[in-house]
Amino acid sequence: MKAIMLALFIFVSNSLINISAQTYLAYNDPSENIRNKAVSEKSLLKNETLEKEYNWEFLSAIPESFDKQLENKASEHDFGKRVACLKILLDKYYVTKEDIVPGDPMMRTIVLKPNIYYSTRKLEKHLKRRVKDKSIKLHDARKEMEHILEVALSVIEEDENSFELLITKNKNNADKLIEIFNQVKLYNIYL
Repeated sequence: MKAIMLALFIFVSNSLINISAQTYLAYNDPSENIRNKAVSEKSLLKNETLEKEYNWEFLSAIPESFDKQLENKASEHDFGKRVACLKILLDKYYVTKEDIVPGDPMMRTIVLKPNIYYSTRKLEKHLKRRVKDKSIKLHDARKEMEHILEVALSVIEEDENSFELLITKNKNNADKLIEIFNQVKLYNIYL
């Protein structure tokens, strides 16, 4: 049986498929295959980055208006009273102080999720600079800052590593950070 199959294979390969060695190598050149594979991988990566969007959805517990006590505590801010109140809440929830040694008056400051906290401060300075340069309107900068602070307050309890990793990766690029914060959709639990 093996002999018959072998004879059939040799007959088929000799009569039906008559390919010379040069033709075979021309169609199956290893360097050409590697080059085509590299080009297709690059195009896949390029298409993947264009199609891939970082979208996150978080629950937000930030009310539409704040109580009088918080508003009295908030000082005037360039972006308005609401941003000032949100900054107070951000400091309240992100920054804690604890004793280094019990009984010692020295305190240690601990910042939860420091990359997000310090990114919000960096973005505030960036938006103030852009308003001063008149490259963005005050109203638009106020809306951007409100959204950034609301996202930061919503993320404090979340274990969303992809969002934090992307913030950490782009911490020196303010425009990219704004873009990342804008890819977050917030669902207010009070509505």
